[in-house]
Amino acid sequence: MAKSGGNEDRAKVKLRVVEFELEGGNAAVENSIRQITHALAIRNGPPARMMPPKPPNELAAGVPAETDEAEEIIQDVEYADAGDTGQEQPTKPAKPKTTYKPRVPTYLHDLDMTGTGVTFKDFAAQKNPTKATQRHLVAAYWLKEHGNSPTTTMDKVYTCYRTAEWPTNQSDWDVNFRSQVKTNRFRRVSPGEYAITPIGENDVRTLDGTE
Repeated sequence: MAKSGGNEDRAKVKLRVVEFELEGGNAAVENSIRQITHALAIRNGPPARMMPPKPPNELAAGVPAETDEAEEIIQDVEYADAGDTGQEQPTKPAKPKTTYKPRVPTYLHDLDMTGTGVTFKDFAAQKNPTKATQRHLVAAYWLKEHGNSPTTTMDKVYTCYRTAEWPTNQSDWDVNFRSQVKTNRFRRVSPGEYAITPIGENDVRTLDGTE
């Protein structure tokens, strides 16, 4: 027998054949032979059945299932880690608040500033108000008593300021109306339109030009 390489394949086959011949009809001997035959069959039973190897396509088919399960486990771990970091979810930037932009008043060229009895410029010199709140009251008082205008607006007051040559560096010409509505010196007739009250009129009458 020829040898191939360093490894030698060896195989051994044993075959045992037991043959019984029974002559006669002795039941006891026949029963004994059956027992012996049965014992030999159990001892030297058929060789274990070897399962054929799975074809490559079946082996490959099992890989995705295991991979999917592993991926699910990894994803679960990642989600759990993300929840344990304590990091807050990014919030949407707040919408910028709309800033109030006061309207710039308009000088009224056709507003009569001569009035009846006394011009506004002379009346303003007599009262000599030193505060913006006082100037708003003086302008509203004159417009009601001498300018035939029972109500006033920021445009009318601005025209009075320009006529009396008062400072006009105000960013919000309506604020002195709104603040004096709270103190009952003005009352709001309509949006942007105001009327002087008896309290406001009394404040103007007390102005003597010495303050």
